[in-house]
Amino acid sequence: MATLVRETVQKAVVDGLGANSYFKNSRYQRIAATVTMDIIDEAITKKLDVKSLSSTCNNTICLADFGCAVGPNTFVSLQALIDIIKKKHLSQFPDEPMPEFQVFFNDLPSNGFNTLFISLPSDREYFAAGVPGSFHGRVFPSSSIHVAQSNYALHWLSRLPESLGDKNSPAWNKGKIHYAGASDEVLKAYAERWAEDLNNFLNARAEEIVPGGMLIVIMPSIPDGMPYSELANGILYSCFESILLDMAKKGTISEEQVDAFNLPIYAAPPGEFAAVVEKNGYFNIEAIGLTNPAPWLKDTVHVEMKEYVRHIRAPMEGMFSKHFSEEIVDEIFDQLLVNQLPKVFDKMERAYKDKIQSYYVLQRKMMMRINKYQNVRHCTYRREMSDSTATMPESHPMNGGDGTYSYTKNSTFQREAVKNAKWLVDETIAHKLDIKDLLATSSPFQIADLGCSVGPNTFFCMESVIQAVKHKFQSHGLASQVPDFEVFFCDHTFNDFNTLFRSLPPERPYFAAGVPGSFHGRLFPESSLHFVHSSSALHWISQVPKEILDKNSPAWNKGRIHYASAPDEVAKAYAMHFAKDVEMFLDARAKELVVGGMMVLILPGIRNGIPHSCAIGNAMFDLLGSCLMDMSKEGLVNEAQVDSCNLPMYLPSPEEMRELVERNGCFRIERLELFDPVTSNEAKILVNSGHAWKMHFRAGLEGVLSKYFASEVIDELFDRFSDKAGKLKTTSTESSLLFIALKRK
Repeated sequence: MATLVRETVQKAVVDGLGANSYFKNSRYQRIAATVTMDIIDEAITKKLDVKSLSSTCNNTICLADFGCAVGPNTFVSLQALIDIIKKKHLSQFPDEPMPEFQVFFNDLPSNGFNTLFISLPSDREYFAAGVPGSFHGRVFPSSSIHVAQSNYALHWLSRLPESLGDKNSPAWNKGKIHYAGASDEVLKAYAERWAEDLNNFLNARAEEIVPGGMLIVIMPSIPDGMPYSELANGILYSCFESILLDMAKKGTISEEQVDAFNLPIYAAPPGEFAAVVEKNGYFNIEAIGLTNPAPWLKDTVHVEMKEYVRHIRAPMEGMFSKHFSEEIVDEIFDQLLVNQLPKVFDKMERAYKDKIQSYYVLQRKMMMRINKYQNVRHCTYRREMSDSTATMPESHPMNGGDGTYSYTKNSTFQREAVKNAKWLVDETIAHKLDIKDLLATSSPFQIADLGCSVGPNTFFCMESVIQAVKHKFQSHGLASQVPDFEVFFCDHTFNDFNTLFRSLPPERPYFAAGVPGSFHGRLFPESSLHFVHSSSALHWISQVPKEILDKNSPAWNKGRIHYASAPDEVAKAYAMHFAKDVEMFLDARAKELVVGGMMVLILPGIRNGIPHSCAIGNAMFDLLGSCLMDMSKEGLVNEAQVDSCNLPMYLPSPEEMRELVERNGCFRIERLELFDPVTSNEAKILVNSGHAWKMHFRAGLEGVLSKYFASEVIDELFDRFSDKAGKLKTTSTESSLLFIALKRK
């Protein structure tokens, strides 16, 4: 299964309503999409069960456009789909009320949603919503979309193949910026990357589209077996290539910059698309074919060259400005207009008369998606919980780098925790880990640290685990059979992996790899891990419970940013969401760990039966909230801002964790206890230092707070927090960590 949160090549069209904007320069794309409308009309008319779909959602039909950009094309195409659906409904059920329509516009967070919203048709016949996020992953709830489309978007890769920039790879694409005219190895690298992206796209849509719902894809394509260099876009990319190489010769840019630049675009032939769909298995292909996307191009007389270049610039400018600099973008497109296109436009005109636009109408198979986790040794999975993408996690990475407020320099509390838990980890491995059975499963011995952040704590943890495993081999007379170790450092995609990798211990006793993604979903192949570790991470919930932000809910958390001193309804909402997250976490790990593999979890907790406010961490969260309310009363922040800000963390009791693990049923609890992380003199000093709390909390929480408050507000907030934290009587609170050792059944 694909990771929940994927690295995405940022493809941002030119925003706004200016001369070079996509809004004003996308007429050609709109004409290309309308070429297939009769085919789409026929497929929907024959295959879409309008009555059945509308009944699944209170007589509302939900549509989505993946890769919507900023309009106006998305409005035209979605309205056309609505008209087709309305026509079918009217013909089948003339006496029944027409369903309502809700349309979701999806694109990357960097998309110009402001432009999109201000340009929505005033007479539209649907409720509109914008949904930011990469369509290579989940962006909607399960079974919530009835009809979806993606026009001229799926040819964009989520990321470039790494081999293109590797000088030691046969796919190194030196002197070129695309696979047009490149070696077979380069073409293969592009094709494999695109196929994986499409599979991930289909997996996500299979979760989101109701059984019987439809997915329509229109994208640049190529007849099977035809060289891409003979197509109009291939010729265009060769023009860009020539321009950049000329600029490198003049010294405007460097040759290395050109070698490192590759267009993240792949136009697949229909055969490749169909092969991925069939292998994926969740959709039936109802219509497939090639069309001519450019009926407007009768001859060059009908084309105004400047307008044509603006249509090229609108979707592509962002790539050039991001890799090179904004200063040279004008020169690139001026050269395209003046020197390159006039030389090859007759060739491009001929190429455009080929059928080079593909269309696909897919229908979600009527069977419910098979639960991938069923029939796994003695485990009882609930589909809604085992779905690793049932909740789209929010990402709140620790402060990266090595600056004043970085996590690297402000994680002593967390380091003290893992040091004090070391003997528990050692004992667990010594007495509970069956190395003979695990060694027989595969080699090397694979370990994952989930929620690794940026170091150095994760390195200490991993070396401790490895030393304990090695010692067990040696104590059993198996010193000669000690395997190689491979460690996967895992955290959200937005974690600062650069800092992590730069600070890896040079003499480490393991092979290292980084894995971006949320641990609330699958990150690894089935039965591939032998040992999983997670410290000071699992208490972060994937999302703040929605009901605590709802003014009409008894769980509305007005005037607070946490549940510690809030009404019982708020604490209950947090606890329920934490329980769902843990269930997803355990389901994913049950799939990834080998039978007999172990997992050690260390997280802040609280003794059974005592008030939440007695935990020192919760008490500090309350202090932080009180500082914000003080600032609100003084007019420094808006009260509504404070009401909307809630910290996504929950500290469970041992009994809560026991119930969750036992309910999941896939793990046996080998050890479960609380321990005190504050034992060293250094830690005791820090616990009573307001400044220390300020630095550690800012390193960990600034990512959350910056989504609600400006930087100057955050500066003031933590100065006030430092004063209050220094005066808190820590004797009235307790500092406890939960240690949980689990074995895969």
